[in-house]
Formats: sequence, structure tokens, C-alpha cells
Amino acid sequence: MSYLLVINPSSGGGKGARKGQYVIDYLNSENLPFRQVIGTSLQDCLRKVDQELSSQKFSTLVTVGGDGLVHALLERISSNNLILLAISAGTGNDFAKSVGTHGKSIENLFKNINHLQPKVIDLGLAKGSGYEKYFVQILSSGFDAHVNERANDFKRVKGKFKYVIALLAELSLFKPLEYSITWDKKTTKQKAMMVIVANGSNYGGGMKICPHADQSDQMLDLMYVKRVSKLRLLAVFPRVFLGAHVNHPKIKFEKASSFELQGQTLAFADGEYLGKLPVHVSIAPHKLLAHIA
Repeated sequence: MSYLLVINPSSGGGKGARKGQYVIDYLNSENLPFRQVIGTSLQDCLRKVDQELSSQKFSTLVTVGGDGLVHALLERISSNNLILLAISAGTGNDFAKSVGTHGKSIENLFKNINHLQPKVIDLGLAKGSGYEKYFVQILSSGFDAHVNERANDFKRVKGKFKYVIALLAELSLFKPLEYSITWDKKTTKQKAMMVIVANGSNYGGGMKICPHADQSDQMLDLMYVKRVSKLRLLAVFPRVFLGAHVNHPKIKFEKASSFELQGQTLAFADGEYLGKLPVHVSIAPHKLLAHIA
């Protein structure tokens, strides 16, 4: 078994560099074959990954970073028949939480590789004007996407705190949006606060936005929040961390293999900016194999 180790040294305020070095030391101490990639930027990192994949065969790609690094590598992992081992060193770490690798020791993660079968995971495919991208957890639009965009503009505020600040700032300005949502030959037009399409159940550092979503059922789950007052939206928000919002009368769910979203807003996937709506979201042709813990 050979490993391609991809490290984002800046993730988690430098946690990626520290944890990445620990993984390097561990692999060396166990005499395990590996190559490492540490990029000066995301594009530099992806270029180096492509070089490694074109010159050598690997069984497993190991990421040390956050959800953004996993998101950027999804198509390369799935199309090259690699197995993903996600070692969490980011802010949210939602994918690592979904497969159980978050918080586990490096030693146990590598030992489990020899004992546990990898999990087969669906991937979402988002197609819009100027973008076509795989995602593994959540595609968001509306209020949630605007909060994400605002948080990304904060250069001096780090970690989860910036999302709380962004949420409060966006709440004072946000107005319900006109959406058109199509699935299974049905269309609904709604004034909604936000619309999300979920492949996985959680995002935003552990918020269980679609607690019933199954990453391996070849279906996507849609959730939308109908027009509500800002105070009610703020009151519902803490319940999302427990998945206790699902019975709220203003929150609706649907399930289908694909959805079409239209509206004057933005789309983010796995916390990364995609572009403007409209967007067509479906199950991707490739699957993801991931080591679990």
C-alpha cells in the first residue's frame, strides 16, 4: 500500500503544518511508502498532485487539512480509483466527522486501514454557468451562502467565530428570495430564506442540517426554509446543531436524484464558492471510497 500525502499547512491556523509533520514522522517510523505534497497555494498543490498521479500509482490519498482540501481533490480521488483518508486539521472538518476519522489518533487511523473496509460514498455534481464541480456534503444557497461569502471576506477574524459575526451582520440586511425548485417533474415557487441540497447530513462545523441524509443511498436531500421573520430564523439556528429543527413548520424537505434551483443568489458547495444560480444538482457518475474509523 502506497500513500500520497497532501498537506494544507495553513489550515486550522497552522494546525495543518503541525499535524502534517506528525504524519510524515509516523509514516517514516513505520517504513511505509509515501510521497508528500505541500503546496504554496491551492493551485500549486493541485498541480503537484497531478504530477504525482501521472508518474506513480498510489492506493490511498491522505489529506491533512479541512473540508476545502477534500473538496478540491474529490474528482482526482474518484477518477483515479484512490481511497481517501481524511485527517482533520481544519476549522469545520465536516467530512472527517461524517466518516468518523475526526479526533482519532494518527496511529489508529493507519492501523484501521488494514482491518476496515472503505466506505462507498455518493458524490454530488453541481452544474451552473461557468462551473461544474463535485461536492460530498452540502450545496447551499440563499442566506447561508451569503453568510459564507461574508465570512470569507474577514481576513483578520479566524475560526468558527467569523461565521457567527457574518451571520449576525447578514441577518440585518437579508431579505427572502424568490426561488423556483424543480425535481421529479414537479416545480415549486417559494419565497425562501435558504435552500440547500444535501448529500451528507452535516456542515458548518457540525450543524446537522439534514440529519436523515444518507451518503450512500444514491439520492439527494433538499431542505428549504420558507419566509420567516429574522428573529424566528435566529431562534431556529441553534437547534440545527442537534438536528432538532426538522419538525419546524417553516422548514420543508424533499428527496430526489436531482434538483434544479433558480433564484437571484449564490451557490456554495462544501463551504467553497461555486457561482450564481441557476444550478442543476445531481448524483455524480463517480463514487468516492473513503477509509472510516
